[in-house]
Amino acid sequence: MPPEHVRKIIRDHGDMTSRKFRHDKRVYLGALKYMPHAVLKLLENMPMPWEQIRDVKVLYHITGAITFVNETPRVIEPVYLAQWGTMWIMMRREKRDRRHFKVKTRFLSRYKYNHC
Repeated sequence: MPPEHVRKIIRDHGDMTSRKFRHDKRVYLGALKYMPHAVLKLLENMPMPWEQIRDVKVLYHITGAITFVNETPRVIEPVYLAQWGTMWIMMRREKRDRRHFKVKTRFLSRYKYNHC
């Protein structure tokens, strides 16, 4: 779905107090039942750290009440594990080599025993 389309749905359905949405309120309440599944499909299709962007097919109600990601990610297990292993090593190196976010051990040791 193009970002402009999503923005239009959110802009049009942001305030539901007008008379135009009187009959749609029931649809929105009914859509709440499917919200956990919609969130699961969204999390399932999030781009992996090695992907810049992921385009997915979506399925949405005409009133804009709910939107589902209409894809199931398919992966090749050894390739997936290798990509995550590489990302884990790269993130570990990034964390080790940071200059401005290093944790001072002296600072932590001062608070370690005071909170017991």
